[in-house]
Amino acid sequence: MRRSNPKQVVHHEPAGSRFRRYVRAAGLGMAMTLALGVAPGSAQPAPDMSGWRDWVGPLFQTIEIGTWKLAPARLITAIILFAALIVAFRILRRWLSATVLDPKRMEPSAAHSIDTAVGYAGFTLAALTALSVAGLDITNVAIVAGALSVGIGFGLQSIINNFVSGLILLAERPVKVGDWVEVKGIKGRVSRISVRATVIETADKASVFIPNADLILNAVSNLTPYHSGGTAVVRVGVAHSAEPQRVTAALEAAAAACPLLATTPAPSVAFEDIGASALQFTVRGAVSDVSQVGAAESDLRSRVVSGLNAAGLAIARPQTDVHLRDLDAVRTVLMRALEERERRNRVPGAETDGNPAA
Repeated sequence: MRRSNPKQVVHHEPAGSRFRRYVRAAGLGMAMTLALGVAPGSAQPAPDMSGWRDWVGPLFQTIEIGTWKLAPARLITAIILFAALIVAFRILRRWLSATVLDPKRMEPSAAHSIDTAVGYAGFTLAALTALSVAGLDITNVAIVAGALSVGIGFGLQSIINNFVSGLILLAERPVKVGDWVEVKGIKGRVSRISVRATVIETADKASVFIPNADLILNAVSNLTPYHSGGTAVVRVGVAHSAEPQRVTAALEAAAAACPLLATTPAPSVAFEDIGASALQFTVRGAVSDVSQVGAAESDLRSRVVSGLNAAGLAIARPQTDVHLRDLDAVRTVLMRALEERERRNRVPGAETDGNPAA
């Protein structure tokens, strides 16, 4: 009998592991080449390096620019090192996103803050390391930065303010990615917090860029600070002749029939005020998703109108009482006109008296 070959399982190696394997193989090959070239007792004759030194030597010559000593080879090394560190930190961020910062293990907003902080730290570390390898003294950079800080503060004050505010948002997290906020009359969901601005996605899928400083210095309404739910609120006014108990019962039935409102906690009806034109009532109900608050309020308004009409309760209309003052003179003139008219009606031909042509 022929035995069937088992199915071969193909394992796909991740990109990060493949990259690290290539780097290790290249480093091992270079080390073996150098070891074989300088090993004592080697059978191969040493290669002639005079020509190679003639064109490679200038790369290691130092060029002095003030107090800064620069060598082309060190500059090339610094560029390669900067690119390698950037790639390494990108691999680190991908690994963190797939393991530690996975949405199943950590809150998405906290994962976004950590990922952004790692990206900033990696770029800063790569830049400082590259500058140090290139021959630039870090202390000189600090002195120059301190001397230019005043000018940069005046010229780039707004940008620096937004940058620092962005770091505060990522560290303190009063507003997180995924929160529904309202700032300066703009309501929407926070989709991204970047270096300069925070992106808010409105209900009509428009992206609004709010400077980070506005979220720190101004009043911001966070509709979902600890949960993703919201509250639907509908206010209605009925005529003064309506009985409050009947109105409350009709509104409770309308809220209970709305499918978008949560049953726990149950919707509530409050008799808020006795207004000049109407009795004011408010219906409130919990919504599991804050993005559905608008739809829930629209459906609840329709059911409230239908319920009040079915119960024979009229929705109040604006009423205005007009009071006229100092009408005594007008009343006297009208009374005299009435008396004159009655006198003429009692005396025949009184209208033609004094008018011979009539």
